[in-house]
Amino acid sequence: MIDLIIWSKDRAAQLDLLLRSLEEFMPNTFNVNVVFTYSDEKYRMAYNNVLSTSPVAFHMKDETNFREDTMLNIENKLSNNDLVAFATDDTVLIRPAEFKTEYMDNVSVFSLRL
Repeated sequence: MIDLIIWSKDRAAQLDLLLRSLEEFMPNTFNVNVVFTYSDEKYRMAYNNVLSTSPVAFHMKDETNFREDTMLNIENKLSNNDLVAFATDDTVLIRPAEFKTEYMDNVSVFSLRL
């Protein structure tokens, strides 16, 4: 599986759409890690709702320091020689996609953009 780090700020509804599209179009492809932050308590409650209702199992971490949180996440993944992908909460999949990891030995970047 590919480790996917998703960044989100004050957009729990968009994060929910991304997670649902991952489940629909790329099930069992990613280990999902969400690093999120919020500007007030109503957004925090919305993220808690996503966590409790999402069809995708994922790890969620409240951002304390963007750079440190991101680097720690990446270092943990790369120390196991795992593949790491990144997304923001405004990403959504609209059709199935397939990654053949046996061809990714030398890949440093791939994109899901249209």
